[in-house]
Amino acid sequence: MSKLALAICPAMLWLVVLAHAQARPTSCSPEEIRNPIRPSDPGYSDAIVLAASLQNHHFTIQCVGPSKFAQFLPRQTGAALFRTTLGDFEALFRPKEQNFDDVFISEERNGSLPSPDSDIGYRYTLRDRQGRKIRVMEGREAFFVRHDNRLFITWQKETADTLSESFGDQR
Repeated sequence: MSKLALAICPAMLWLVVLAHAQARPTSCSPEEIRNPIRPSDPGYSDAIVLAASLQNHHFTIQCVGPSKFAQFLPRQTGAALFRTTLGDFEALFRPKEQNFDDVFISEERNGSLPSPDSDIGYRYTLRDRQGRKIRVMEGREAFFVRHDNRLFITWQKETADTLSESFGDQR
C-alpha cells in the first residue's frame, strides 16, 4: 500500500467510524473513544486494512483501539481491539506471508479457575509445533478464528461464528 493511501485511508475510516458511533449507541468506553489506535501502534496499518474488509462484510465498527495482545505471540507484528455492532474481538497480526497455523490451542474447563461471567473458568494453553507452551490465558470462555495472517480472539460465540463465516476459515 502506498504512503499516500496509508495517509488517506485512516482519515476516511475514522470519519466513517465517527459517523456510525454518533448515529447509534456504542459499546466503546469513553477512554477507548479518546484513545483510538494510533499510527505509532504496532499493527496500525493491518488494523486499517482489516477495518475496511470488515465493513465490506457488513460489520459496523464502533471503535478500534490498542490491544492488550500486542506482544502476545511469537512473530506477531501487532494487534488491535475492535468493537463492532456484531461483537467485540481482538485481532492479532503477523507479517502478510505468515499465518497462525503453528499455534495450537487447547481448552480446559474448571470450576476452580477464575471467571467473571460464570461458575466455570477456562484455561487456554497455546503451544508451538514442538509442543512448547507459548502462552496461557485464563478466565471466561474464548473463541479463536484464524484467517490468513490474522488470529481473532473473541468472548462471544456469535461473533466468532460471524467472523468465521465472513472470512471463510475454520476455527
